[in-house]
Amino acid sequence: MHDPESIVRSFIRDYYRWSARANARCERDRSWESVAAADAEYGELLKQYCRPGFRGKNTAFASPSMHDPNTETIREVTINNTQAIVRTINTERWGYETQYEYSLGLENGTWFLEGLDLIDDEGPGPVL
Repeated sequence: MHDPESIVRSFIRDYYRWSARANARCERDRSWESVAAADAEYGELLKQYCRPGFRGKNTAFASPSMHDPNTETIREVTINNTQAIVRTINTERWGYETQYEYSLGLENGTWFLEGLDLIDDEGPGPVL
């Protein structure tokens, strides 16, 4: 997992697993503690893919998951020295398509996820 494409694929898979766990937990127990546990797990997920100290947006999960390895495909990978952009499209079962743009940076031989934007008619909007 040393290139931007494999990191994005891995993130999509891990995000999907996290979202499934968070949804299942909150369906069983809609308490503040369940939401806090999901938030803590999300923080651990970000630690795996982002630089130390990275502070993401508020935790948000839904069913279906925003990212799904079965429906989200990589469309383009652009690498320019120490920066990379990976563009994906998530096609849900009803045919609705959502486009994403992952930004990554290279530091000491390691690629880190630096941003994730939802791309729509209004332009990019951060979701990570």
